[in-house]
Amino acid sequence: MQPIVVSLDNSRGEEIGEATLSETNKGVQIKLQAEGLSPGIHAIHFHEKGLCEPPAFQSAGPHYNPYGKEHGLENPHGPHAGDMQNIFLQIKMAMLKRQYTTQG
Repeated sequence: MQPIVVSLDNSRGEEIGEATLSETNKGVQIKLQAEGLSPGIHAIHFHEKGLCEPPAFQSAGPHYNPYGKEHGLENPHGPHAGDMQNIFLQIKMAMLKRQYTTQG
């Protein structure tokens, strides 16, 4: 299967990077590339819908959760299938490159 590339947009609707999703034997590999991120915690997770309109991104719907789990990677009753580790930046990043693999 060919990788899928999706844009990453900020709350102003500006493209700040992209994510490349590839199917692997271990799950979905996600390669992130983003620019101009401010210091602090930045969340990444899958939502139920492929629509994500700024500024509040409510159009994406809830987190992907086909098994009825609770939110949070460290939750004993979770996590959602779409939960992933947060990104913590101590300084403003001109460019961020990060790779994740979901659990199959």
